[in-house]
Amino acid sequence: MTLITIHAPAQISEPRGARMAVEAVLALCGAVAALRRGLARHRAYRGRLAEAAQVRAMAREIAGHDPRVAAELYAAADRHERR
Repeated sequence: MTLITIHAPAQISEPRGARMAVEAVLALCGAVAALRRGLARHRAYRGRLAEAAQVRAMAREIAGHDPRVAAELYAAADRHERR
């Protein structure tokens, strides 16, 4: 009869470095989310700038006929940009 002894290692409750890996992935996900929010705000701002430019172009066309309406349009474009 042959006798074989097998040593089983003790169970590890948490793999080495798992906690650090989770923290790194969460930090990366947070950074990506912040970047996406910043890009979305920048896109919205660029859209507002383009719309304000269109309103100013309309105000320039109207300025010869009705300067008061043109002034209101310029003011509205400024408010729209700052929103």
